[in-house]
Amino acid sequence: MLDNKFITFLVLYQTKSFTNTAKQLFITQPAVSQQIQALQQELAVKLVEYQHSQLTFTSEGIKLAKLIERISTQTQQGLANITNPEKSQSISFGTTLSFNEMIEPQFIQQLANDYSKINCVIKNTATIVEQLISGEIEFGLIEGNFDRQISQTS
Repeated sequence: MLDNKFITFLVLYQTKSFTNTAKQLFITQPAVSQQIQALQQELAVKLVEYQHSQLTFTSEGIKLAKLIERISTQTQQGLANITNPEKSQSISFGTTLSFNEMIEPQFIQQLANDYSKINCVIKNTATIVEQLISGEIEFGLIEGNFDRQISQTS
C-alpha cells in the first residue's frame, strides 16, 4: 500500500489545490502542506512550486504523480484479482478502428482461450493512449501518431 504522503501528493496533483486536497482527504490544509514538505525532504527533490501565486509541479513532481497513478491502478487491479479470483479471468483492451477490422476477430478468439470475459473498446489513438495511462485498459492496439513522450513517462 502507498504511504499517505504519496496519496496526498497524488490528490494534490489531481486537484491542483492544497485546500481542495485537504477537503477531499478530510484533513487540514496545514497537514497537506506538512506531508508534501516531508515527501520532498524524504525524496530530496522539489515536487511543487509557486509561480505567480499559481501552484505548479516540477518535472520530477509530474513524473512522481504519474508513477503513483500507475502504482495505485496496479495495486487496485492486483487486490481485485486476489479478492475476486473469478474476475481475474477478464481482460480489457482498446483498439483503433483499422485494427478492429483487420486483426481483432482472430485476436479475440485467441484471447478467449485464456480469458472468460473480454472487453474491447474501439476508440481513436489519443483516447486509447489516455485509457492506457489511466489504467482503464490493460493494453492497446493502435496505429497513428501519438506523443511518445507521454507513453514513455507513463
